[in-house]
Amino acid sequence: MYIAGQDQPFTSEDIVWFLSKLCGRYRKRDLIVVWDGAAIHRSEAVKAFLKEKPGRIYLERLPAYSRATVALNLMSSSWYGVT
Repeated sequence: MYIAGQDQPFTSEDIVWFLSKLCGRYRKRDLIVVWDGAAIHRSEAVKAFLKEKPGRIYLERLPAYSRATVALNLMSSSWYGVT
């Protein structure tokens, strides 16, 4: 599992960079990306990147509220204190 965090809001370019790094790391495998419904995930830059990789990246969107969403939020917030 990969979780990314930073001290400023993510941009479309950040999301495309992260997806491209995943594709580079797992060159011979298709990817399943599970993420929330944030507007940044539906940006034109992300859509264009995904269009360049047909069948390579499968997206699964979490429901607006679920136990998985709560668990992921707790996990990601716990990383902020790690140095």
